[in-house]
Parts: sequence; structure tokens; C-alpha cells
Amino acid sequence: MIPKLQTAKEKEKKERKKKRLFTVIIVVVLLASTAAFALNSFQKEEGQEAVKYGKFKFFKAERGWQTTVNDVTLKTIFLPADVENITSGKIDILALKGKVYFVAATNTELQAAYELDSVLAAEKKQLACLPEYENESTCENLPLKSCEDANSEQAIVVFRENNANNTAANYSDYCLTIEGSNEELVKAADKVIFTLFGIIK
Repeated sequence: MIPKLQTAKEKEKKERKKKRLFTVIIVVVLLASTAAFALNSFQKEEGQEAVKYGKFKFFKAERGWQTTVNDVTLKTIFLPADVENITSGKIDILALKGKVYFVAATNTELQAAYELDSVLAAEKKQLACLPEYENESTCENLPLKSCEDANSEQAIVVFRENNANNTAANYSDYCLTIEGSNEELVKAADKVIFTLFGIIK
């Protein structure tokens, strides 16, 4: 009877040792993989082309540049220095947190809309068209929206491609209008991003 009892105790002791060893191995593996990931990220960051703007550091990405602001990764095609001269007033970021309609029809307008959409944390985002484009095939299944529809329940962001040398971003009463020609329109969208996140004051 006594030898059997000792055997059971020894068995239990061995099981506890195995469990402890297994736990130690798991912890070591987790720590090693975390350290490897951090080292890899550091090396990658060290090897990347970087540009400093104020207190922000921008790293060359696959498509343009990226930086981090308050744990949010921002990816833009242009750098802040490229868009400083674009006219833009104060933009109410809170107005762009609820439901937002992106009004865009041309390829350039859609590209600029995509640029802003990728960083905007709105509750709901929907593509729309200006009423003047209602007969266009690209707009047949989309809602028609303009600045007149903007209110506290739904913000409107109108992307307007123009041929004039007039690039700007203007905000008023829950409506943001971003305009420019070709790549200038995307630059204006990036200016809005830098303004919203306090990179450009």
C-alpha cells in the first residue's frame, strides 16, 4: 500500500515538472518570437528611406509614404512638404466620424476618395455622385448627394476634378470640397489627411 502511494506522489511530481517545463518552453518561444519580430521591424525601419517633417518621421512604403500618429498608421502618396501650399481651412474631424458620403465620379476623383477613405475612421462610408451626373452609367446605382444634403447626420465629401490651376480643400457645415486637376486632386486629399491628424497646422 505504501509503495503504491509513493509511486502516485512521484508520478504527480513528474507531471508537475513536465507542466512547468512546458510552460517555460512556451514562454521562451513567445519571448524569442517577439524579440525577433521587434528586431526585424527595427532593421526594416533602419533600412527604409525616411523623411522627417516636424516631429513626424515618414518612411518610404510600397505606394508612397507612411507614418504613425497616435497609433494610427497613415499611408499617403505625397509628403507634407509636397502639399503645404495647397489652400485648406480648418476641418472638423468630428463631423467626419459618423456617416460620410464620398462624392466622386471620374478616375482621378475616385483615386483621391480612396486616399482619404483609407485613413478616415468613419462609422459608415458610402460612395455617391453629384446630381448633375445622374445619367452617367457609373452613377446609376449610387445615391445622389451634394453639399446641400450635408448635416450633422451625414457629412459629404465632394471630390471635384477641374482643369483650372485651382487646388484647394474647403470645409463648411458638414461638407468638405476637395478640388484640383489630375494628381493635384490627390495632393489636396493628402493635405486634408495631414490637417486632420495635426501634421500640418
